[in-house]
Amino acid sequence: DLYDQGHQRPCSDRVENLILPLYRPSFLFYLVCTPCTPMFSSSQKNDISAFAAVIKYVDGHIGENLRSEDVAERIGMSRSYFSTRFKEMTGETFHQYVIQRKMKTAAEWIEEGKKSITRIAVELGYDNFHYFAKVFAREHGCTPSEYRKESKNV
Repeated sequence: DLYDQGHQRPCSDRVENLILPLYRPSFLFYLVCTPCTPMFSSSQKNDISAFAAVIKYVDGHIGENLRSEDVAERIGMSRSYFSTRFKEMTGETFHQYVIQRKMKTAAEWIEEGKKSITRIAVELGYDNFHYFAKVFAREHGCTPSEYRKESKNV
């Protein structure tokens, strides 16, 4: 189950880690101001909770092939509704979000310096190293090797 211990919305102490980087300002106001005057319908609140669970799920399964159809099914939404609401809330598609999270994780692992870049690519679900390097360069403006060099010089 994607929901943490049956909570219907994320606990406020976890908001920064799970939600703040994702939601637009109107949703941030709702999440941070607990208990505030209700701004959203119960359906919208449920969507917020569901997407908080999605964010946590993505982070916990970052090395897997994450597809919107599968994640939508896990939280009881149609793929179409999930895709529409995800983009409304985040400003990006689920696919774009997953790539961004994978590349952020790759950058963190490269900075740690404990794994080879090839190993990082494989652990993040990329079986084609050149494609991984291309996506990384698009996200970070440099190749993974250049990123590693720069991070060692800091």
